[in-house]
Amino acid sequence: MHTKYTTLAYAGKKFGRLTIIEVVRFQRQNSRSTRAAFVCACDCGATCTVDANHLVVGHTTSCGCRDIEVVKQRSVTHGKSRTKVYKAWQHMVERVNAKPGTRDHANYVARGIAICERWLIFENFYADMGEPPTINHSLDRIDNDGIYEPSNCRWATKKTQSGNRRNVMELIYQGTKYNLIELSRATGIPRNTLRNRLFVQRIPIDDAVKP
Repeated sequence: MHTKYTTLAYAGKKFGRLTIIEVVRFQRQNSRSTRAAFVCACDCGATCTVDANHLVVGHTTSCGCRDIEVVKQRSVTHGKSRTKVYKAWQHMVERVNAKPGTRDHANYVARGIAICERWLIFENFYADMGEPPTINHSLDRIDNDGIYEPSNCRWATKKTQSGNRRNVMELIYQGTKYNLIELSRATGIPRNTLRNRLFVQRIPIDDAVKP
C-alpha cells in the first residue's frame, strides 16, 4: 500500500460528511495499476468507498447524499428543471454517484471521475457552460480520465465525442496516424498496456510503445 495513505494514519479523520474507517486499494478499470481508497462512514448513516486523493483534496465530501440534497433544493429555484442543460447537469451528478454493480459505477466512480466542488450547484454549472448550442450537443469531457470541471468540459456532438474515445483517438507515431487498436497491432504492445501508459501514466508515445 502506498505509504502516503495508511489506516493507522487516517482512520477516524473526517472530511466533509465522511469519516474514514480504513484504507484499501482498488484496481483501475482496464489497468494493472492500483490506487488507494478510503472506506468511510457518512453522516447520513451510509458506508461508501472513496478514492483517497479525491477525498483529501475535497472533490468528494459525502456518500452522494449531499449531491442529492443539492439537486432537490435547486430544482425548484432556478426555473430550468425541464431544460436540456439542467438534465445534462443532473445526469452528470447521477453518474458520479452511481451505486456499485451498475455500469455508471464502473465507468465513472471506479475510475475516480468526480465533479468539482463548484459544479455541485447547478447555477454555477450553468454560468460556466451556458446553453447547449443545439439539441444535438451534449456534455463531454475533453480528457476522458479527467473530472467534470470547467476546463475539461464542452458541449459536443456525438460525432465529436466518438472521436474523443480512446480506441479511435488519433495518435501520431513516427509520422503515421494510428488509433489505439492500430497502434497496438503495429507495435505488438497490448492495447490495455498502451491505454494505461498513454492516458493514465501520461508517458510520451515514443516511450509508451517500447516493450
